[in-house]
Amino acid sequence: MIHDQYLDGDLSLTITDADLSKRGLYTCDCGGVYLCDVTLQVEALETPVQIKAGETLVLELDVADPVEVTFNGNAAAGPSSSHICTVVGGSLQCKPEYTQRASLAAGFQLRGVQTSDSGVYSIWDTKHNQIIHTYIVTVQDDHQASNLDSDLAPVVPAWKFFLSHFALATGLAAVMTALALLPVQARLRLRDAWQRVRRGFF
Repeated sequence: MIHDQYLDGDLSLTITDADLSKRGLYTCDCGGVYLCDVTLQVEALETPVQIKAGETLVLELDVADPVEVTFNGNAAAGPSSSHICTVVGGSLQCKPEYTQRASLAAGFQLRGVQTSDSGVYSIWDTKHNQIIHTYIVTVQDDHQASNLDSDLAPVVPAWKFFLSHFALATGLAAVMTALALLPVQARLRLRDAWQRVRRGFF
């Protein structure tokens, strides 16, 4: 609440830098008299991620546990997403197929990702039954990564290509013109000198 606004009779509450820790129910009362309730909800973040096959995928959990990580290979978050791991009390509990690959460090980590790991990963706050972060993950194999690099290779503009060939053609034309303008006697002397060089007399 801003003091100057309060003096002007404005009793509104301003929440700055709203994040997940500030969500919840806010109650307004005046002199013990209830006025209203307001629920603050924070929308889930959505982050696209591109990663190469074999690398480690890192997902931020954003809130203290308990949280659940789900995965949907159909690129859509929702009830059809399958459970991967749960974080409770700082301990990670995963499905058998993820036990050897998943860990907790700087967030949730999934090692050695493959193209089959592409899809939507959702971080659920199980206490509030709410998705707090969604990651849209694309895993590229070596072939896709090399194609992407080649697509990003520099391309010579057409006008530079034209100018370089034009300059070469112009230079050749100038040399030919200069030779054509030489006097006949000079050209004959050049021819005789060249012949002497070939015969070893020069």
